[in-house]
This record gives sequence, structure tokens and C-alpha cells, in this order.
Amino acid sequence: MVLEGLQDMPNWEHHDGHITRALELDDSQHAQLVEQIRIVADTFGLNPTLDRRNGLTHVSLCADQPDGDSLITFAGRIESAYIAVVGDEIARARQPRPHWWARLKVQLNGKKRAARTGASG
Repeated sequence: MVLEGLQDMPNWEHHDGHITRALELDDSQHAQLVEQIRIVADTFGLNPTLDRRNGLTHVSLCADQPDGDSLITFAGRIESAYIAVVGDEIARARQPRPHWWARLKVQLNGKKRAARTGASG
């Protein structure tokens, strides 16, 4: 489930039981993003690891969550927060596929519909 969701998020990696993302931010942007991530993490009941090394903010989430959809949605929220902090134009320049979030929402909505109707997809 998690690996499928990450296919549409090329900047996220899956290894050692975690999904990870390195974000290019200055110190001020890092502080803003960390605050936003903590608010969203509380909402989702997740505990991401955040650390700053070599000008990059590293986010790591345990991929062993019972609800993979929530984990992928949380990663999407981090991407949205990143865009809000650095600006849409800069974020697009750093994203290989700028419309991944819309594709992901379509996929998740299709899976939810299939689950409600008992269909597989």
C-alpha cells in the first residue's frame, strides 16, 4: 500500500521501514515547516523524525503504520506545507512531477469507493 502511494511522490523514498524526504530549506523556512508538520502530525497521531543536516530538512516516517492511506496523506500534507513555505514556483522547480497530488487524490478516492462497494482495484 505505502509503496504504491509513493510511486506518485518521486521525492519520497522507502528504505529501512521508513519513508523519507529531504527538503531544501533555509533556517527560517525549516522552522516554519517544522511547526506546520508538528500540527499535522498531531492531527494524524504520527510521530515523524525531523532533523536538519547540510542545509536540508530530513523528514522520516515509520512505514509500519496500520493505515497506509493516512501515512501517504500525511506525506502529501508535508508536500503542501513545503509548497506553502517556499512558494509554488520554487517548489515546482524542485518537483519532477508537479501534479502528483491531484493524481494521488484520484487514486485514493477510487480505492475508497472500491472498498465501499466491495470491488477490487
